[in-house]
Amino acid sequence: METKSKTKTKPITSNEKKSDKPLTIKPVTIKELIAAIGKIALSCYGVTKLQSKHLYELNKKNMNLDDSIEVSYRPDKTYNFRVYISIAPQLKLTEVLSEVQKRIKYEIEMAYKIKIRKIDVYAQNIE
Repeated sequence: METKSKTKTKPITSNEKKSDKPLTIKPVTIKELIAAIGKIALSCYGVTKLQSKHLYELNKKNMNLDDSIEVSYRPDKTYNFRVYISIAPQLKLTEVLSEVQKRIKYEIEMAYKIKIRKIDVYAQNIE
């Protein structure tokens, strides 16, 4: 005759860890941030393409993401972003720019767990 063990296993709650290893967050590189910001900005409604930050380079064919996105890291462990975009005509400029700001802030903070101090979005051209 078998006897059942009367000890029950306690389920792991959200406050308990499955292992004793501390969680480590991989440091993010500037190039990763620039690539992610570029994808996020281009996926926003009304954004046609990324533009160069210099007005004399607007018609440049071979443009890098570095030409259109600036990332700066501050001593207080926050980031500042500058994004230069071109938007579609007949759209409300302020709505498109504020939507790009909100979306970049939300998605970057969720994906990389970093603090963002400021995001400046500049509309260089209307195409």
